[in-house]
Amino acid sequence: MEFYDIVFQREIDEKKIENILKRAKFLGYKGVCLVFPAKKFKKKNEEKLKLITKNIKVFIGYEARSRRELELLIKNRKLMDFIVVRGGELNLNRIACEKNEVDLVYNLERERDSGFNHIMARLARKNDVIIGFNLKTLIHENDDMLKKTIMNLKIAKKYKNKVFMFSGATDEWELKDPKILIAMLVVFGYEMENAKETFTNLKRKLNENLKKRKNNWIMPGVKVIK
Repeated sequence: MEFYDIVFQREIDEKKIENILKRAKFLGYKGVCLVFPAKKFKKKNEEKLKLITKNIKVFIGYEARSRRELELLIKNRKLMDFIVVRGGELNLNRIACEKNEVDLVYNLERERDSGFNHIMARLARKNDVIIGFNLKTLIHENDDMLKKTIMNLKIAKKYKNKVFMFSGATDEWELKDPKILIAMLVVFGYEMENAKETFTNLKRKLNENLKKRKNNWIMPGVKVIK
């Protein structure tokens, strides 16, 4: 099985990214998706970053934290590998589940409720939006928020949503062995085999998006033949 992870970066620090990729390779990852804030989006950044491979696949994604940022990313959908939405506000959570341009939404949980329900679950499944869980933030959450996370995992499981748990690392020492991520899903109620299979969700999305970025791609199953 091939393992992929999502790593967050605020700035383009080549040395830091090199260390992250080197460590990810050591831990057994086949690929890493580097996610930057929406405001950092520039086409030339991707060309620069993909030169730092370290014998590991590198994908470049961007994160929206508001509706305005999400609109910016959707507008440039074909110029990026991955679009992430950091939810938390109920309206943004729903919008993320409604947009098939969105690849993954996480941080759905709110102070008052879980920020996720059966309507959003159906929308996310219809639009092929992955429901993500950031292990880094889960480690620091209180019991109430952890209960809401477990509730969201149950909803996602019931409505057959694609889920993915990632390290959410910002440096090489925050990366986690893939086995730890699998074990966490098992703790949260997933069968071992199902927990392992969730790793294919990110891999599939990333590979599909590479196809979408080609000039001859029109829609799933349709492309221009010259």
